[in-house]
Amino acid sequence: MAVDTAGPRAAGACWDAGMKVDLEVIPHEAYYCRNTAPTAVYGGPNYLNQVGTLNTSTSWFVCRDDGGAPNGETGPHPTRWLYVVADSPHGKIGWVPDKHIISETDPVEPCWQP
Repeated sequence: MAVDTAGPRAAGACWDAGMKVDLEVIPHEAYYCRNTAPTAVYGGPNYLNQVGTLNTSTSWFVCRDDGGAPNGETGPHPTRWLYVVADSPHGKIGWVPDKHIISETDPVEPCWQP
């Protein structure tokens, strides 16, 4: 499978999934984004504890946190992490570093907005 290496802007932005999700945070509109697969899902917005994996190259994300640990990205979102439900084990919730999201993630709502 070819991976888009032209960067997030070339892939287009994340798009509205048409559903509202409440996973231990304020309810948010979910967004579909293209991501690399497989991608590790972590227990917090950091690399400390892997809790699951995204197995698909398009996943839906609940919200984003721009104050996480440095994610290794050299682009515009070096501390951005996205809240997600893992594919395996099914139902495990956690965080994916923005550097593994191919789509531009700006449309995804911040997790902590009032």
